Amino acid sequence: QEADLVVAPLGIDVSRGLVVDFTKPFFFEYTTVMAKLPNPNKTKWRLYLRPFKWQAWLTFAVSIPFAAILLWLITKFGPFYEKDSSQLSQKSSFAQFETTFWYILGTFFTQGGANLPRAQSGRFVIGFWWMYCIVVIATFSGNLIAFLTVSKQTLPFQTLEEMLSQSDIKFGMPSGTIYITHFKQARGGVNQRVWRRVEAFNRTNPRVLSMSMSDHLDDVMAGGYAVIADKTTFEREMSEECGLEMIKESFMPLEYAIALQHQSAYTRLISAEVTKVRETGLLMKWKKLWWPRQSFCARGTVTIGKAVNLDDVQGAYYALSILCVVSCLALLAEFARGRPAAL
Repeated sequence: QEADLVVAPLGIDVSRGLVVDFTKPFFFEYTTVMAKLPNPNKTKWRLYLRPFKWQAWLTFAVSIPFAAILLWLITKFGPFYEKDSSQLSQKSSFAQFETTFWYILGTFFTQGGANLPRAQSGRFVIGFWWMYCIVVIATFSGNLIAFLTVSKQTLPFQTLEEMLSQSDIKFGMPSGTIYITHFKQARGGVNQRVWRRVEAFNRTNPRVLSMSMSDHLDDVMAGGYAVIADKTTFEREMSEECGLEMIKESFMPLEYAIALQHQSAYTRLISAEVTKVRETGLLMKWKKLWWPRQSFCARGTVTIGKAVNLDDVQGAYYALSILCVVSCLALLAEFARGRPAAL
């Protein structure tokens, strides 16, 4: 009763409609999530793992011992060497599983041994294993070159479901807004789980439900935090700050309208004028005139020619360090085991 009308980005809601009258909507928008892009230098040590997903790396780790065991069994129990005693010396190399394993591992890195199985069955295994290794190495090399030359920064999640499945980034929303009503009244599904997580965050950090959008934006810029709000607000912030990004998922469509006193005599009159403004395109014209221009930030994938620096290859040095440690441990084990009686 203290104001005749409210001209603001006020979302139409059933509960609000019980106490005020809304005009026809003058703007339509969707809700999404915005967060700060992670620092790419923190994950460059994993650059050499990025060409394949973890499922592919798992199959590679399984295929190496599988191929070694298969070749060893063929050599150990195959009839070729039993019938031809002159092949016993050849059998002795591949009949030892340790030798066979290192041979298979070497060929995986395109560094095969000098000897070949004399039996056709063993040669078939080696031949198909070589073909497999060539395809894997060629795919790895091509993808690695792409990752070195293409800069692609993305958020660690792109949907609400993915946001809930991670624990590194907390999230919240401005209090007293339609977003609170929407998520709080949700009955089941991802929206209800989002609200429960926000309530849990609120117990230790009340800023996740701060009424000030500035508080949320400050937390986003500090890192480790995401805010839920309308896309238009985020577009304005992203035009000024290149380190911000929205997720791909859009949800909760919004309708902004002018609010008047309940049963106001001016509702129909103002609604008619709002409809004219929207249908004639004046609103979009005003937005282009007064809204911040498209920023200079390079969004998405950027292909650039650049020299590979030390940060890009740090993963190789980490692998070398680990292998050096493993080699030293193996050497200590050999000393502990003692010198073999005969080579």
